[in-house]
Amino acid sequence: MHKDLQIVIPSRSRHLSLRTINNISINLWNLITVVVPYGQFTAYRNSLRQPINVVPFEETTGVGPKRDFILRMNYSGKVIMLDDDLKFYKRLNHGTKFAPSSSSDTEHMVYEIVKYLDDYPMVGLTDKFMSQTKPRVMMESQRFNQVLGINRDLLPMPWPQFRLAHDEEHDFHLQLLTKGYKTAVLTEWSKSDTPNAAGGCRDWRDTESMAQTHKELQELWPGLVTIAQDPPRARYNWSEAKRRGALHSQIEQGKIT
Repeated sequence: MHKDLQIVIPSRSRHLSLRTINNISINLWNLITVVVPYGQFTAYRNSLRQPINVVPFEETTGVGPKRDFILRMNYSGKVIMLDDDLKFYKRLNHGTKFAPSSSSDTEHMVYEIVKYLDDYPMVGLTDKFMSQTKPRVMMESQRFNQVLGINRDLLPMPWPQFRLAHDEEHDFHLQLLTKGYKTAVLTEWSKSDTPNAAGGCRDWRDTESMAQTHKELQELWPGLVTIAQDPPRARYNWSEAKRRGALHSQIEQGKIT
């Protein structure tokens, strides 16, 4: 499972409260790299136990550039990007409830992500909210975030990019779907975060930056992204993205002109 695998956590201003690391098996720590702002490198290095690696990154506004840096840390192999404030859950055998994952459960969870990355360029986990209503095992080409498994060897050339300050993972996802690539969301596992926790995106997220991202999304994806109000948020037409992807594949194969 671990050959060429990286587990990378982008983080900011949370060196004392890395919930994800506390909720993942210590047996996976040798695979983990935490990418942090240059000015916070020493604080993170002093707080995190070995063998967890810490890498500094020159930050700009938004997590997109940091994710793109992580993607390009290698030019082949698999990487799993994890948000830094996650808790994980496993579906119970009867299927109607999820329970907090044990340490060994998280090893199995990572194994499952890696397994599906043999066949899909991008793999994620379903959200904890309403997770018991999702189909068993997995779903293809549906929304996900916060846990992003990527197989660099299956990406189209040139690679998609994490190019936005917000919703960068959904923009990346649309770049795959509209080129005819399928993705996978695992539904035997789920995750939750800590809303409005100090640090992370709260250091720079504001109304102005959100509005700018929404403008960029609508320009990049006409017909696929609309902006709802109260509060402003992006809505994605995943069905239309898959339809465009199927059409793109037919054109590429010469079935239609």
